[in-house]
Amino acid sequence: MSIVLTKTWYDVDFFECKLTISGIGCSISMDMYTTNDECEEWREAILRFVSNPEECVEWVSGSDSEQSHHYIMMTFALYNKRGYVAIKVHVQNMRQEPYSMQSTFFIITEMNQLVDFGDNLERFIKSETYSIEGLMLLSP
Repeated sequence: MSIVLTKTWYDVDFFECKLTISGIGCSISMDMYTTNDECEEWREAILRFVSNPEECVEWVSGSDSEQSHHYIMMTFALYNKRGYVAIKVHVQNMRQEPYSMQSTFFIITEMNQLVDFGDNLERFIKSETYSIEGLMLLSP
């Protein structure tokens, strides 16, 4: 179980990617448009959390409005003192019925997996790779 991010089309200012997230008891996959700046904000949110795990950190992509193509919110929180991390994931594809999708679930992982994903995200931003995978799920 993991997060997989793959560029499917790109231009100078933005790109389309497929985001697949597998969590406890469910999995989502959706196409979205984003930018390197937005991915960098995601990486910075991970770094903020890793540097101060006692504080919850939230990252948002898109908006919860009809004009948005997607809405993703991830909240990073320390699950226990042994370095386990709980990531609350809320996603909406913002499409009209019957094509709409909305889901909220959790990923439990280790701090080192989060650090590795942040490093992979940096490579993704620099276009050193067009697909990344990380945050291996721990068994509940």
